[in-house]
Amino acid sequence: MIAFGIQYPAIGAEAPRDDAGKDYSRRHELTGTDLEIFLDALVPTQLFRDHIAGAVVVVVKDGRVLLAKGFGYADVETRQPITPSTLFRAGSISKLFTGVAVMQLVEKGKIDLDRDVNDYLDFGIGTPPGGVPVTMRRLLTHRAGFEEQVKELFATTERPRQLGVHLAEHLPPRLFPRGDVTAYSNYGVALAGYIVERVSGQPFDRYLTTEILAPLGMKQSTFEQPLPRDLQPFMSNGYRDSRQPPRPFEIIPDAPAGSLSASGADLGRFMQALLDGGALDGKRIVAVDTLAEMMRPQLPAPSGLPRMALVFHEHTFEGHRVIGHWGATNLFRSALTLIPEERFGLFVSYNSAGTSNAFEPLELLSLVISRYFGRIAPRAPSASEDGADADSVSGAYQAARRGDTSFVKGAAMLGQVIVHAQQDGKIEVGRSVLSAIGGGVWRDLTPQMFDPTDRPKEAAFETDERGVVTKMRFSIPSIDFVRVPWHEDRRFVLPAIGVSLAMMVCTFVLWPVAAGVRRRFRQKFGNTSRDRREFISVRLALLPYLLGALAVGWLRQLGMSGSAAFGPGLDPWLLALYAVAWMAVLQVPWIAWVAFRFWRDRVGNLFARIHQSAIAVSAMILSWAAVNWHIAGTTLQY
Repeated sequence: MIAFGIQYPAIGAEAPRDDAGKDYSRRHELTGTDLEIFLDALVPTQLFRDHIAGAVVVVVKDGRVLLAKGFGYADVETRQPITPSTLFRAGSISKLFTGVAVMQLVEKGKIDLDRDVNDYLDFGIGTPPGGVPVTMRRLLTHRAGFEEQVKELFATTERPRQLGVHLAEHLPPRLFPRGDVTAYSNYGVALAGYIVERVSGQPFDRYLTTEILAPLGMKQSTFEQPLPRDLQPFMSNGYRDSRQPPRPFEIIPDAPAGSLSASGADLGRFMQALLDGGALDGKRIVAVDTLAEMMRPQLPAPSGLPRMALVFHEHTFEGHRVIGHWGATNLFRSALTLIPEERFGLFVSYNSAGTSNAFEPLELLSLVISRYFGRIAPRAPSASEDGADADSVSGAYQAARRGDTSFVKGAAMLGQVIVHAQQDGKIEVGRSVLSAIGGGVWRDLTPQMFDPTDRPKEAAFETDERGVVTKMRFSIPSIDFVRVPWHEDRRFVLPAIGVSLAMMVCTFVLWPVAAGVRRRFRQKFGNTSRDRREFISVRLALLPYLLGALAVGWLRQLGMSGSAAFGPGLDPWLLALYAVAWMAVLQVPWIAWVAFRFWRDRVGNLFARIHQSAIAVSAMILSWAAVNWHIAGTTLQY
């Protein structure tokens, strides 16, 4: 559900560069015994290293469960061990079930993937000028263009509101209405689930139980919130980390996007059904051709990089094509990954956020795939050496999954990935403040395609009709990063804001000191009482800026602690922030006027007039930032 940084694990020596496309590493035989020995060494190390209470791992191969094992504790205090029957919150892996439900209704002719979804809804979704209608296909490939929202992503109530009511009241703007950008959206998949509810005539959770969970024998799985009483004893606690007390059961209002609670054993059965053409034990949940269509990439991708299928994400691990989905709540981290050609599936879930920010599932996947399926060397470079390609992709890029009409916009700016061109035709991909995507020097492979020199991963860039690079995508994750203009580039914005804040803090803090010095030498500022009043008024006008900066820092800390804090209880504080921010913005003309008058009337000495001008420029920069990033906001929908 929540967004998290992804770092590709270093898992050995660099691949040889002269044998691209071939498996050059030693493959271990995939047996239950070897796998258990391997995971018995790996998983407990992860739990100890990152302060995670427990985990479950399930591996299926060739139609049977090869391994299903729990590690650590479902309840740290009572030392209750995790077993394959322990329930975990699967987060966005829920989307795979929602996608199957949609395709079941497509098979029955009740849903058309390319029809305007307004035909199925009881509230309207507009199409902005130049945009295209929202269709089910765009919802399932995250191309509806919905803006990201974090308010009530996790509810503060004991049970969620009705799905349709929640979605109608939280309809986000369409940030990319042309359908040409992959902008991951919980809201979009929740909307698809609501259409399932309306078309089927059943509540979403009941439909999923009747049509998917029950036929597959998934008796310890449910989309109900809170949990049914008979499943509560099997539910693992969720932890920020194993040193802290457990947190309450998380309620997810966008239920079709992330409310699944399931045991590892049940998700093993789901993987078996997906790998066996949609059937298990003689019960079929979806036709073979329909499942193949779900797993087939739906969108063109630059230079052959992985793409979005219908709900399924396509990725590359160690050179192998894999499909599946990751899932994260505030407390649980999970991944469900399939290699259809090998009839292989792996589900892993951790019951704690831990200290590495969702690193563990990807680390485990990479190590297992490398050990049992080998590592395929990356393709050899073939680009020219003039560096022109590297120059064309240089810039700042931010994730398309972002808010843009509320204060959440600032998080996308902090998470930008910076690309620098180097003289030898390589690029340096910087790590963002909020994620570990990128990092290091990347070599040129083909026009506008690069990979790092120290690990198997790729990035490709897309151009618009004018030939200007506008988007970037990594092989992991399969989402778009959109190039930003210079005035949104954090390399420019953050220093400007930092210097402006430093100017205001120093001015305010040193104001009493300067006043004391003037008293000591029996001097007064200016020649008239008007000069002194305006001098004092400008210093007092700095207070809203400083209070606003403190409030923004507090909001950022809330975001770092998890999205559960963003609910109705925050509204009064947010209104107070808006009031303070607008007070600061509206004072800019006055501060600028005082600076102008001091120069016109030669008030104070030269240093004093320069100082007043610096204050005015700082106020303008901070006010622009407050308006642009909606710190001076007008909405409680974010």
